[in-house]
Amino acid sequence: MEVWTGPGCSCCHDWIVHLQANGFVVTTHDGGNMDARRRLEIPMQYASCHTGEVAGYAIEGHVPATEIHRLLEERPDAIGLSVPAMPRGSPGMDGPVYGGIQDPYDVLLIQRNGSSTLYRSYRSSHSHVAQPQSATHSAEGTLTAIDRTAGTVSIAHGAIASIGWPAMTMNFTLADPKSVADFTPGQRVAFHFTVEGGMTATVTRLSKAE
Repeated sequence: MEVWTGPGCSCCHDWIVHLQANGFVVTTHDGGNMDARRRLEIPMQYASCHTGEVAGYAIEGHVPATEIHRLLEERPDAIGLSVPAMPRGSPGMDGPVYGGIQDPYDVLLIQRNGSSTLYRSYRSSHSHVAQPQSATHSAEGTLTAIDRTAGTVSIAHGAIASIGWPAMTMNFTLADPKSVADFTPGQRVAFHFTVEGGMTATVTRLSKAE
């Protein structure tokens, strides 16, 4: 399996350790996840912090190794699997720093037409969630990419303590796609965002950082 991580992203490497512990031989590239995502034709709404490829399938985000093994056994006609955003408690997001918090999340099978179907749900009624993921979080970072047609941006940001995210480059949808009209990649920005149900990270406010 080949994996392209977010540059310097610790949770990406923790996910790789999870894969290796479950029988995968992994070739790792520090960076290049955005280029890999485009090459593998993964729609931005399924994006996370790293992208993998195995046997012609794309693997986006913190997908459990069990589901990847199942994918390779079933061989569906599909792009691959995704766990969008970065739900705490998923493989690689389950270390001591996250305090045992288990966000509900789904593994999605990405279809050739860009739609998705539920592959497996990880939504335990006994999850210990210290803070609703739909709360608003704030951070600063650097715009690395803007897709005005899709209404998405990519932001390289530092660690965000309020949600337990490490420093990384992350993709976000925009609540208002027109909000990036006056922005260009390379600009420093301040932003507010929500993560609905641990799955979709959405920027609700974007401004130029002072």
